[in-house]
Amino acid sequence: MERLRFSMQELAKYSFVSDFNDHSDAIDRYCSVSERVDQWLTEKGAAGTSAERGTFSSKTRGASGHFTQKIIDNDNGQLREILLLDLIKGQHSFATNLRIGLVESKVVIYCALSVQRSSQVIAPVKVRPRCPRVIKDIISSYDDWRFEGDTVPNGSVINSASYEDGCDLSAQLVDKTRRFPVLVVSDDLEYRPWTNLAQKLASDLVGVAHVASADEDGSWALTDELGKSHSCY
Repeated sequence: MERLRFSMQELAKYSFVSDFNDHSDAIDRYCSVSERVDQWLTEKGAAGTSAERGTFSSKTRGASGHFTQKIIDNDNGQLREILLLDLIKGQHSFATNLRIGLVESKVVIYCALSVQRSSQVIAPVKVRPRCPRVIKDIISSYDDWRFEGDTVPNGSVINSASYEDGCDLSAQLVDKTRRFPVLVVSDDLEYRPWTNLAQKLASDLVGVAHVASADEDGSWALTDELGKSHSCY
């Protein structure tokens, strides 16, 4: 009987770019990001982050890991590509494909997460994917990453603490050039069932969604500008 083959199931993709006026600034950013990738691999236990391939001790119990990388440097620019695999015996394998590119005055980041079942059981793959720490680090360390012209969410909270701030937030919500969703948290000083909810959500949604915190005045501005059906209270 022919052995079954299972393809990788895509979980998430991240893509963003930073454009500089000076080529030397782009080179500095590329080197800085590459150093953060080295630190990420080192923290995972990889030895020799410049090697074409290597292994690391996965923090997941019963798992092992290895990585391969390719570095290209020519007249068109520079590219560093890393494929990192977390293998959990008898369950599934996680794949993180990370690419850092330098083209003229632009630094481009691409990352894809995928999973594959390692057994032949026909059933849903139950996983809890999270944004790779290196991606959160790269995004949150700089405020100039863009995706199709929109600012990439970097973990900071949009503070809508006045009526004027609420009007600004309303304008952002209806802006047709916006590419990321905006999650608005109503902040009532007298009733906070979850401490620092907006901050925690912003941290978890780096690269995925902006998070705003609106007080009573900001919430009234949303109601007045967007209509009662879009109130946040």
